[in-house]
Amino acid sequence: MKLYISKNLGFDQDKTRLASEFTLFCAEHLPIENPFEIHLVTNRKQHGITTTALYQTGNNVCKIYGKNRAFVDILRSIAHEMTHMMQDEMGLLIGNIRDAGGFHEDQANAKAGEIIKLFAKSKEDRKAIYETRVISENIKKPSYVDPSSIRLSGRGEGGDGAGYDGDLITKVGGKTYIGDPKTGLSPKGFWEDFRNKLDAHIKSTYPELGFRIANLGVTRHLKSAAVGGKGGAKIAGSKHGVGLAQDIYMHSDTYGKYTYFREDNKKLAKDEKFVAAVISFMKKPENSRLRWGGAFSSGKTNLNPGDMPRERGILELHHFEFLDKHVVEAFKTFEEDIKQLTNGKLTAADMVKSKNRATLYVAAYEKSKISKGEK
Repeated sequence: MKLYISKNLGFDQDKTRLASEFTLFCAEHLPIENPFEIHLVTNRKQHGITTTALYQTGNNVCKIYGKNRAFVDILRSIAHEMTHMMQDEMGLLIGNIRDAGGFHEDQANAKAGEIIKLFAKSKEDRKAIYETRVISENIKKPSYVDPSSIRLSGRGEGGDGAGYDGDLITKVGGKTYIGDPKTGLSPKGFWEDFRNKLDAHIKSTYPELGFRIANLGVTRHLKSAAVGGKGGAKIAGSKHGVGLAQDIYMHSDTYGKYTYFREDNKKLAKDEKFVAAVISFMKKPENSRLRWGGAFSSGKTNLNPGDMPRERGILELHHFEFLDKHVVEAFKTFEEDIKQLTNGKLTAADMVKSKNRATLYVAAYEKSKISKGEK
């Protein structure tokens, strides 16, 4: 038996021991004949879990989602999925297997409830599985558990995540992202709404331009976001790495299809009416959290009426991003993840600087490369 427990679940020594004892108890009572693995994790997407748990047919591997669940419910899921493991070993997982009802699910539900009750009655201290918190003082004579059978992910090699198993990282198609692959840590629908409103504003204030916006990108995978680009087009630690920046295509009837920002930005940056339209849009209270790339090199958060982009502001004319203080706010939920990924060297407050974000991106990317079971 191998039991992998995500560090992010916060299991103390007693819960870890009880989880291991319960898993062995299931193996004996079902019984399970072959070697197996149980993974207690905190990230559904990373492990292909759509509900609360899954069993990998033919592999003798169970993955249980444990975040924000009662301890006894986590154990019940272990027993449920290990019943499917028993069914698999007996050659019963054939034909149409229903997600709800039917022989396989009915047996798994019944066995899980039965084993929970038997385990709780088997020793006095095991009744602690029903408690919100397992109290050490109630444990009198713990059974021996082989330490080699338990591995806490986030501590050394092995385990689910092999060093990290939290909600900050998502891996899709061989690429690693912070947060959602399409939106990062930005509020859901935020950038789409922003694009629509900017498009409508420019069309309203400068209709003869024939302006049309398209999405040039919100997120970048971590390998790309961690390093800078040639000619200053990308900075290491870009806010795109967390979805807190938006690049846009700026098509127009006047200047044609937007195909290459280095050349097309120069034309639009000289158009005083276009610049004025964007400035007036950015002055709206709803955009107070944002900065326009056209203001870069100006020494200002955003341009004022009458100002024109210059230097880097021309290069970044197509770019919009959250102000630094709001980047920190977006990371606060993941304070412990940041500390874990950077070995305690960085916190959410440090994410205000691009070099620190670059350090996090590299650490997250490197740890994701050795993770197991990701898609």
